[in-house]
This record gives sequence, C-alpha cells and structure tokens, in this order.
Amino acid sequence: MRAWLCCALVSIFLAFAASTSLPKHNPKVSYSQQDTLDAVKGLFSRVVPQYSQFLSPVIIAAPNATAYDYFEVETVSGCLELRGTSGVAIASALNWFLKNKCNSLVTWQDSSVSCPTPFPVVTPAYASSTPHKWRYYFNVCTFGYTSAFWDWPRWQKEIDWMSLNGINMPLAFNGQEILWQQVYTELGVSQKGLDDFFTGPAFLPWQRMGNVNKWMGPLSTAWMQSDSSLQKQILERERAFGMTPVLPAFAGHVPGELAKLFPGADITKSVGWGTFNETYGTYYLSPTDALFSKIGTRFVQLVNQVYGSDHFYNADPFNEVRPPSSDPAFIAQSAQVIYNSMAAADPAAVWVLQGWFLVNDASFWQPPQAKAFLDAISSDNLLVLDLFADIRPEWQATENFYDRPFVWNMLHNFGGRTGFYGALPRLAAGPFAAMNAEGSTMVGMGLTPEATETNYVVYDLWSDIVWMPASSPAIDLAQWLTIYANRRYNPPQTQNFRAITAAWTTLLGPGVYSSPTDQEGTSGSLIAARPAFDLVRVGCCAVVAEYYKGVDNWRALGKFLEHPLSQSNEPYLNDLAELTRQVLSDATYVQWQRLETAYNSKDMASLNSAGSLILTYINYTEAVLASRPLWLVGKWIAAARAKASTPAEADLFEVNARTQITLWGPRDSGLHEYAYHLWSGLVGDLYS
Repeated sequence: MRAWLCCALVSIFLAFAASTSLPKHNPKVSYSQQDTLDAVKGLFSRVVPQYSQFLSPVIIAAPNATAYDYFEVETVSGCLELRGTSGVAIASALNWFLKNKCNSLVTWQDSSVSCPTPFPVVTPAYASSTPHKWRYYFNVCTFGYTSAFWDWPRWQKEIDWMSLNGINMPLAFNGQEILWQQVYTELGVSQKGLDDFFTGPAFLPWQRMGNVNKWMGPLSTAWMQSDSSLQKQILERERAFGMTPVLPAFAGHVPGELAKLFPGADITKSVGWGTFNETYGTYYLSPTDALFSKIGTRFVQLVNQVYGSDHFYNADPFNEVRPPSSDPAFIAQSAQVIYNSMAAADPAAVWVLQGWFLVNDASFWQPPQAKAFLDAISSDNLLVLDLFADIRPEWQATENFYDRPFVWNMLHNFGGRTGFYGALPRLAAGPFAAMNAEGSTMVGMGLTPEATETNYVVYDLWSDIVWMPASSPAIDLAQWLTIYANRRYNPPQTQNFRAITAAWTTLLGPGVYSSPTDQEGTSGSLIAARPAFDLVRVGCCAVVAEYYKGVDNWRALGKFLEHPLSQSNEPYLNDLAELTRQVLSDATYVQWQRLETAYNSKDMASLNSAGSLILTYINYTEAVLASRPLWLVGKWIAAARAKASTPAEADLFEVNARTQITLWGPRDSGLHEYAYHLWSGLVGDLYS
C-alpha cells in the first residue's frame, strides 16, 4: 500500500475517533408493551376520537410460532376489543372494523369515518393473519415527490395510515444529510465542497442515489438539523408501533472535492443523467478502493449513534448509473464491499436493495451480472425489493432473485403525475402468483410509489390483499369495487347509490383502472405537454397513447352525477373533480388529434376549432381544480416555504418546489414535465 494512503487512513481513523460534532444521543430502539398501547391509543384519538371510548387495545401472542402479524376483533362487555401481536396489528384490526362494520375509509387526504348507531357489535370474534413477514413502504423518490416538505403533523398522519394498513417496514430516509456532513467534514471536505455535493430538498433522492449533485442547493445546516430532529420523531413513533425502519447506508457516491483530497483514490465522474451538464455531475468511489469501507463503516456507525438501528439498511449503488465495469467478478466484489462496510459497524446488518436497476437497465444487467451481484450476499443478509412487480415483475426473470428473499411491490406512480391509472386485475393476481410459484422466496408485499396521494382505490385494494392467504380465491373486482365505493362515500341508507357503483365498474372496464400495458403510470395529459406535433410522450416518460376509451370515463362521469351525494361529502366531491379533470384531459387528447389532422390537410376551420376547444378544456380544468382545496398548487409551495429558517431559504425552497413539478432540471433538461401535476394555479398560469 502506498505511503500516502497509509497516512491518509491513519488520519481518517484519528479524525473519526476524535469527532465530537454530533451531539451525544442514546436513541431508543426497544419499546415496551405499554409504549405500544400508548401509541395505539394516540392513533385512536386522532383517527376516531368520537369512538375512542368504545375501543380497548390488547397485545396478544401469535397463535403459532410461524405466524406473522395477527389480529382479533370482538365485542366484550360492551367494549370493542382490538387484539393484535403488535401496534400495527391492532391498528389493522381497527381498519378492518371501520371498513367492514362502519362502511368507512381512512385515506391520506379525505377520510370518511362514521359508524352506525348503536355502535356495531362483533361477535363471535373475527380473526385474521397476514402471510407476509414484511409489508414495505416508500420509494427513495417518495422523499422528493411527496414528503420533501412534510412537517411532523403530516408525518404523524402518515404513520397512522401506515399502521392502519399493516405496514411494518418503512424506509426512513430523513435526517441523513447531517451525518454525511459529519463524515465528509472529518475527511477534510470544505463547506464549498459540501455545497457542491448536496442538492436542494426537493431533489435529495437523486443526489443520494448519485444521479445529480448541487442542483437547487445549497442545503443549510439549519435545515439538516431540523430534518434530523424530524427523523427522531418519525423513528420513535414507527418503532413504538412495532415497525422495523430501514435506514440509509453508503453506496459509493461522494463529493467531487474528495478526489482532490485523495488523488490516488479510484473516483470516477459521471455526467449526463437527465441531460444535466458537467456542473451537476456526480462522483463514484469504487468499492474496490480501501477508502470505500472506511466511509461506509463510519456512516453506519453514525446512523447507529444518532438514530439507533433495527439492522436493515438501504443502499442503491447503481440506480440509473452503470458500474464502471461489467466484469461479474468486479460486480460481485463491489456488492461484497458495500455489504461488509455495513456489517463492520453492525454485524447483524441486512441490506435492503431496490431492484429497479435490474428493470431499468436490463441490457447491462444480464444474467451473469445480476447473478454475480446478488449471489455475492448471503440470503440472510439481503432483502431485494421487486420494485415494479405490479407491471414488470423481476422475480420471474431472475429465478426468484437467485434464491434471495424478496418483497413483491406495487410501484404504480411515477413523479406524482396526476391522472386516473391502475392495473387492478394484475394487482389482484400478481402477489398470489409470486407467493405460489415453485421455489418462491417472496417474504412480503410492499408499496413503492414515487409519489403518493393519487388513485386511492389502487392502494386500498393492496391493503386488503395484505391480509389474504396465498390460497385465496380469485378476487371479484367488480364486487370489490362496489364495496370500495360504499366505504369511500359512506352514503346514507336512503341514497340511490347504484349509478355511482356502476361508475366505478365502468372505470374498471376494461378501462382506465385495467391497464394492460407496461407503461410507467398514467397516460400523459396533453394539457401539460409542450406544444408539438407527433407527440408520443409528455416530457420524457409519460406515454400519450390511451389504453382505454375516453368515452367510458365520460359515461362514468354521467353516472357520478345521476344521483349526486351531499355537498358535504368531501370524498365524493374530490373524486367528482378528479373524474371531471380526467374527462377534460381525454377530450383534449381527441382535439389534439383533430388539430394535427387539420394541420396536415390544411383545414384552417377545423384547426381553429380544435385549438379553441383545447384552450376551453384547459380553462375548464383550471376552474374545476380551483373548486377543491386538495388540488391547489399553492399548498405545495406554502409547505416548501414553511420548512425554511430564513426568508432567503424560503425563496430557494419555493424555487425547488416550482422547478420539480415543471422543468425538473435546467431549461433544456430531458426531464421536463416528468413530475407534472394538473393542479389549480399550475394549469391556469403555465399550461394554458
């Protein structure tokens, strides 16, 4: 080993040992039964305060040694006992009761909870268990597209929702930048070097994955400290419910300045992701370099010191970034070093790996490369997320990830793009096919949307499937949608409800909620497209072609209006607005095709007519969206500004928020409109 490297590593070790920049903290990772019961009672007080006096949570043991989460619901002496093996199981028991006995649904945004009088009685006891050890939640990108500007009340609401829906393994990615700042400061990286490394908060997921540096930064220490405090609150609540959070680890992405500080280190620069130029290029430290293990181990040490650990760590070294070599031996060695850097700090470490790279770059990750990477880590130390299994299941192409345990995930949404979309028939069949496949290594189900708060019907079906055994009969989706509509709107007994349930079965079709394609999320709305002829996609990725008949959505809208529900029924009004938005988007697509035909045939009258109708539909869309608080762009911008500690930072965060949902990157970025939203203010001020 070269003398310079020996000296450098000794210096690093001494710096690590002497570090006092982070406050001493003894994070709590073990929670008593009373802690769990307190967390559950808190959920009762927030979700169903009007009924909490009727509810009694009880922690019980699993019925057998092989069972995972299990719950029972039973009325005992006039009180509803909700018994479960964990806080998540007890919350899931409440969710079952609300859905099945109160015809009610708790959603992200517009819950409708109302139980009949007298309060429903459950006798004999109802019991249920899940066949899935792990119920995973979040995509790395969700922390940019949805939760980038969440405060604690919004996170608290999300953790309540997670518990109600059986989730026990959430990705916990907040609060890591202050740790990276510590690691790289110890290595001698300057403040400018850090400013050139971190992006603004709306783009941190892609900085963490080594796609882009610096964009929309800098990131202040005040923000990092605030986010660290938020992470501690998040972890405390998740663990109290019995969840197992997945914390970050080192994948190899480093500040560019590190190459100057360690000129002999094997660091390569990558430029061009998303058409970003050299200014925003990223740097990758080869796992074969000795410096890699030092950084990786030190970071996990800090994670444990500041946040504690449940021994599960995420690292994505090659997310839309190719390794410097396709040699299987190099790839295997890289995987081993990445894992070993975790295990050196936490011998019980399990690597949770997003399998997106296998789907996104299949031409590189051929069987020899994929097998070398996955085989390098033992089954006990690796958990693979089949990230897009709802549409492009990778477990089939990789022989159950070469016998490694995996979680079957529904990705569903890309970039938070708005529009009706779902593949309910595939969701209803996919998890069972994976569970029952010969030699299956599936150990869980998960949700991995890039963004949430869209198409709730899809997520509610997932929630029901989580508690269904592998031997369950095929789901009758038309019947299930009828039940869903009743839960969603909780109509009065006197309400003529047939037309609305018929609307939902029309949307199932084959229609907008029965996508047969492998496209990434909703069909692109031409309302958000940059004007051009022969459009195939909105921006880079939202396919314009419709796999459904727009007229079916129009028919569904008519049925929604046939016997309208009360003007105080928020879920109904929100869905009505969204369906109207979808119909107007479909109509815009028809007129765009008409406009192109008129242009090519030099039919000026038809061209002017189509153009006028497109503008009319856009204006109608703006008016409809402006009628509902959920669809106002100002909420997103206000949340961004509220996370800042100074007026200048508030302005920067507002630019972060506005840029993400429009240009995404620089003016000519290939990612423009990747995360478009049909929100009031954005439609009226930009798209029109």
